[in-house]
Amino acid sequence: EHKTRMASLKDTQAATAATAAGITASTKSALEAALAGGYREVAINITGVNGIQEKYQIGAYSIDETVNGLEPGLYKLSVKAFCRMTGNATVEAAGGPSSYVYLYAGDVKTQIVSLFDAYSDVARVDGNDYQGTDGKYYPNNLTAAGMAFNEGQYANDVYFYISSTTDLTFGITKPGLYGNNHSAPGAWLAYRDFTLTRYEEGTTDINNDGQINFGDVQALIDIILHRDTTGYNTDAADIDGEGGVTIADVTALVNILLGR
Repeated sequence: EHKTRMASLKDTQAATAATAAGITASTKSALEAALAGGYREVAINITGVNGIQEKYQIGAYSIDETVNGLEPGLYKLSVKAFCRMTGNATVEAAGGPSSYVYLYAGDVKTQIVSLFDAYSDVARVDGNDYQGTDGKYYPNNLTAAGMAFNEGQYANDVYFYISSTTDLTFGITKPGLYGNNHSAPGAWLAYRDFTLTRYEEGTTDINNDGQINFGDVQALIDIILHRDTTGYNTDAADIDGEGGVTIADVTALVNILLGR
């Protein structure tokens, strides 16, 4: 029931952002389909975090960053992360619920997914993964968490619209456990790879093959090295929106393709 409510909230947030951006979409999936069909992703330069990080058995906390002077537009904040509200066996017995830990951008937030929302059929780290009663394996240390993130698991994101140039504070927040500053035994958050993306009408399909893939990375390199760019959409090459085409755009495009 809780997961159903959270999915409904994500749809409402996405629909609100879509309406503000002039896009017709009543659900998150509909918004993502619309964006895939005619919008390009511009990677916003943020500090993020250095490698995988964790919070363990800590009460209220907030992991914050502020980016200045964001232009009006539709944005998506993403992070690879999961949380566990207490010990593994207790959470599994309760059906794998998430905890009161949120990804937020300004006043918009979404709950970080539960450790039990993804799994592996084999142990990633021998002797250290948690094997559930279902026989599946779940990360139980940062090494296994990083491997799960590399596999594309535990993605979190939230869409929002900015109507005027503004400074934005974003991050992960835990307001506390049951209104106080204490934490349950075994409570755990692992996180990595914050990304902030603005959507603009257009495409990042640089080589015009109808797809966004690593062929576009090669096309971008061709443009930077002044090779033959016949048939390329050079207008789409400024991936990071900094007003030029440099190696930083290659990094930004690779990060988009890898979901970083």
